[in-house]
Amino acid sequence: MNEQLGVAINLTLLGVTQWQVGPFSSIVNFAGKIFATGENGIYELASAEDDDGSEIEAFFELPPIDLGGHSSKRIRYVYLGWEGTGSIEIETKFDDNEARRYTVKPGVENLGSRQHWAKIAIASRPQGSYLRIKVRNLGGSDFSIDSIRVLATTSPRRARG
Repeated sequence: MNEQLGVAINLTLLGVTQWQVGPFSSIVNFAGKIFATGENGIYELASAEDDDGSEIEAFFELPPIDLGGHSSKRIRYVYLGWEGTGSIEIETKFDDNEARRYTVKPGVENLGSRQHWAKIAIASRPQGSYLRIKVRNLGGSDFSIDSIRVLATTSPRRARG
């Protein structure tokens, strides 16, 4: 399949979204729906639970977050609020260190709802000055992030002897 990269700009929020789509020559948002055109006709995008039988993979990555100050920071927790139909994965990465992944499932108390929240304990508390956070769906689930909060603490300095 000849795939194209499409870019959509939300002029109100100045947010940019990338679409890696099939053999389409143009994409348009009309009456709240997204359509693509190509040699084989017009297609409505983002209107199905899957992509012709395949799970729809979605993710976004925040730009590096400067945690401020001159000393390294540790992340104790990431607090996440989201609306969705299933589990998602949070990936954290400090500076150029190895990424760590955490699977977040909807809470038992929220199983009948699409609104969820989670407190994610960051294992072994890696440290650094810049933090990257990546969020992706699991199993093709639909999701929308409402909030991401991070509890950062200053790393204690060791006495030099």
